[in-house]
Amino acid sequence: MCRSPSVPLSLDHLALLITHPKATPATQAVFTSALLTWTRARVATLTKRFGGFNHADEQDLVQAFILRCLTRYLPRWSPTRVALSPYLYRRLHADVVDALRARHRQAARLNDDADLDGVIDDEDARAKYDRLRLERSCEIVDALLETLPRVEQRLIRQTVMGTASLTEIAEEVGVHPSTMSRRRSVGLRRLREGMALAA
Repeated sequence: MCRSPSVPLSLDHLALLITHPKATPATQAVFTSALLTWTRARVATLTKRFGGFNHADEQDLVQAFILRCLTRYLPRWSPTRVALSPYLYRRLHADVVDALRARHRQAARLNDDADLDGVIDDEDARAKYDRLRLERSCEIVDALLETLPRVEQRLIRQTVMGTASLTEIAEEVGVHPSTMSRRRSVGLRRLREGMALAA
């Protein structure tokens, strides 16, 4: 008869046990319990370090992370490449940072909306509101364009505004038009990604 060890097994050891073909449901239950305990401790540490989270936020983060572990992270984990705890910690850290960024974006959006909410009483005010929204969008696009390489900036600005064609710019720079087309596509994709993050 096999006795349970006096020292509890780590999450990494339990993870290796559940990958064994003869792992029992009891072993899986012990692993799940250990994963939950591990996640709660790490979430508490990370949220204290970053600040701005309350107890309910911590519980939401734990629940979302456990769900992602079961559906995404554990099926992709390879025990031969990395131990489970550092693998999961990197993902948990990224999840907490993403949650914090989302919270900051939401707070900024609420502040922007609060600034503009007072102007929507009549037709002139509504037009002013729409104009302010458009100006903010243009500012974001300009800021994002500045982060792109000069050739991609020029491609996007001139082809979108119709001041030059892709072929004309390619001839002037001395490259094939398909190269310019690819560079413009990369630039536009970066702009879309940046706009999605800023939204």
